[in-house]
Amino acid sequence: MPIIKEIVYDGGPGELYREWFLSVRCTAVILQRYGTFCTWDKLVLSDGRVEMYRLTLDDERREEYFFGCFFRSYDGDQFSFIEYIQEMLLKEGFPEKTMLARKGIQPSLIDTYSRFASCIFC
Repeated sequence: MPIIKEIVYDGGPGELYREWFLSVRCTAVILQRYGTFCTWDKLVLSDGRVEMYRLTLDDERREEYFFGCFFRSYDGDQFSFIEYIQEMLLKEGFPEKTMLARKGIQPSLIDTYSRFASCIFC
């Protein structure tokens, strides 16, 4: 059963900084959110040693990285790997590709996210 639990620190690196412990399938990871003023500007998924995923926000431009390598950039609010992980938590496993496609997500993006999720979550 998936687990999500916020890790609470007293006086972290900023008022918007948060960490969550996620356990999906047999893998435990940490999701860190960094931010300034009233919005986040970076999300990082790691196992505590290795950064597996990063999503950055600069104005309205977002960039995704997997294992330190640039994956894609886009403008505005679009489906990201973080939402894919949320679907995994809801489904207690990998989400159905047809269900995601019905939401308007490109099949090639679904396949890529599925492949990276397989690498991260055993």
